Amino acid sequence: MSDGAVTNIVNEWKHNLGFSLADDLRELAVTMKRVGVTASQCALGFRVAMIMLNMGVKEDDFESYILDIYNHCKNVGLTPENIASHLIDLVDFSKTTNAILFRRFQIT
Repeated sequence: MSDGAVTNIVNEWKHNLGFSLADDLRELAVTMKRVGVTASQCALGFRVAMIMLNMGVKEDDFESYILDIYNHCKNVGLTPENIASHLIDLVDFSKTTNAILFRRFQIT
């Protein structure tokens, strides 16, 4: 394909998409390529960031939050594979304990 054909394709794409959006997307693609991040990795990072924001973790605290959890789990011998199972057990225990305490201290 000739240089002129590529330029025409890019110009048509920019025109159809809107010049500023096309330039932003090109800049994103160039930056991702420069730092060695794939589109899938970028999307995964975005999903993880949104989950953490929805959990109430501030963006500036992402790294320390993850490292704190990792270090606490590592210190007690928890692996990533069994954390979810233990969390489910903890939630079940918490529900049971709360129900027992509620019945015990309920005013009749």
